[in-house]
Amino acid sequence: MSWPRVDRAPQRSRGDKPTAGKGAGDFVVAVLSTILERLAERNDAVRRPLALHHRASAFHGLTKPAISVRSYLERIFRYANCSPSCYVVAYIYIDRFLWRHPAVFLDSFNVHRFLITSVLTAVKFMDDIYYNNAYFAKVGGISLMEMNYLEVDFLFGVGFELNVTPVIFSSYCSTLQREMHRFLGKEQYEWGASNWWDPGKAIGMFGMIWRGRERERDRERYCPAN
Repeated sequence: MSWPRVDRAPQRSRGDKPTAGKGAGDFVVAVLSTILERLAERNDAVRRPLALHHRASAFHGLTKPAISVRSYLERIFRYANCSPSCYVVAYIYIDRFLWRHPAVFLDSFNVHRFLITSVLTAVKFMDDIYYNNAYFAKVGGISLMEMNYLEVDFLFGVGFELNVTPVIFSSYCSTLQREMHRFLGKEQYEWGASNWWDPGKAIGMFGMIWRGRERERDRERYCPAN
């Protein structure tokens, strides 16, 4: 992985708007990166004797990227301009992939590729405006060919099950909240919950997006193009 400068000026896509100060996306990125980084480190310790050079999936690199999970996700957040809901949906997609492939463990050798691919998949499903694969490849520090390959592999890996209902979204928001409370101190948690991340608003916004997507599918189903 390499980290070229991304010159394209970021434009905010439709989605959850940030509140005063740091936005909801900053908080989701902080919590999600902490969860994934700790999970990867734990799996590194467990699986190191068993899989030194074993490529369990297309996402597994032979060396650990020099950039931390937190910095990598912050880079994606800075340049991809996804709605905060996309990061929750990306987390859901990763979970689905791992459930369908129990031989694959999230670790330091694959977590970065899982992140860039899941966010790319989520933004295409969730947002009306998003950057193309070439742009995401540059943000993720991989080639366009690899980005395209990982996207296809990921779609097959989740069985093309991209729909996320408001109920499922709500349950994962609750999980993030619990983990947030666990990893952050009480004072920092209460400040963040009140200023950065309002699950009720996030779920409400997601519900609006989800219902809009359902209406679009109904129109396509009953009003096919001539």
